[in-house]
Amino acid sequence: MGLALVLVLSGVIWMAAQAQGTGPQGVLRPQEPLGTAFTYQGRLIKNDNPVNGTCDFQFSLWDAASGGTQVGSTQSANGVSVSDGYFTVTDLDFGTNAFAGEKRYLQIAVKCSGDADYTTLTGRVALEAAPYALYALKAPWSGLSGVPSGFADGVDNDTTYTAGTGLDLNGTEFSIASGYRLPQTCNGGQIAEWNGSAWVCGEDDTGGGGAFWSLTGNAGTNPGTNFLGTTDNQALELWVNNARALRLEPNAESPNVIGGHGSNGVNAGVYGATIGGGGRNGAPNRVTANYATIGGGGANIAGGEKATIGGGWSNNAGGNDSTIGGGVGNTASSVLATVSGGWNNTASGIEATVGGGESNLAAG
Repeated sequence: MGLALVLVLSGVIWMAAQAQGTGPQGVLRPQEPLGTAFTYQGRLIKNDNPVNGTCDFQFSLWDAASGGTQVGSTQSANGVSVSDGYFTVTDLDFGTNAFAGEKRYLQIAVKCSGDADYTTLTGRVALEAAPYALYALKAPWSGLSGVPSGFADGVDNDTTYTAGTGLDLNGTEFSIASGYRLPQTCNGGQIAEWNGSAWVCGEDDTGGGGAFWSLTGNAGTNPGTNFLGTTDNQALELWVNNARALRLEPNAESPNVIGGHGSNGVNAGVYGATIGGGGRNGAPNRVTANYATIGGGGANIAGGEKATIGGGWSNNAGGNDSTIGGGVGNTASSVLATVSGGWNNTASGIEATVGGGESNLAAG
């Protein structure tokens, strides 16, 4: 197409000239707020001849002379009159964040009467600083509006300083209060510790001594005075491989000891219960009465007071003082009933006993 842009006048300069006035001491001061739009003027040459007619323009803003990233959206100006190559486009606005101090380049595409499509002109136009931008970099106090009253005279001599917690104030200089400074002369094996009101030298809690439990063992402990545990009414758990293996539940009458799978448990309000271990997902061991015990296995229920299940699977000791030694699917449902083992045996009578075997019933 042979289009070329041979003359560029930054419209930002036009805006600055129109919006500035003369203030005290000859300082240029804005008379009204400036927007983010600007005017662009240039001259369009085609095949060495100035263009005359009507053209459509597209303007895009970039952060590099070539390549780079576009800034803001493309601005279109249609039906622009071009006379002897000269044209003017007003109200180009790439938004409030387009010009933040970084270099910017303007890319122009044009389509005139008779053209099938837009032609991007060779070479992006570098946008240079305009008078208003230079003025803003060195504006004096007298050239600014909205200055706080304490700074109106240009001297910071009426600011009130207050020292907060941990700071001392001497005139306008702050320093760290003595109690908040780290000690510089701790003995070997000691570190700086906060005691609630000041930094002091204290025992290194990762070393081999002091009032803590060491990963490599302790010596000189006093049973009854030194202990692992809690001092409030909260349960204590021990975990292995990121899963619970032991839970100790407090109770004024007697604590519960729950070992094994994390789903093993004791009903609320029950005390003195013991689960030695076992259990799995979907088959936990459970104690539902005071002082009942399950040694291990899975899916067992000790539901009578002081009932005992030694192990096995899916056994139910529901009678008070009843006992199931092990096996699978056995039931001791009456007081002092006993099933030693086997499979699917039932002791339903008081003091009834089944020694073992399969599907036996002791009801008397």
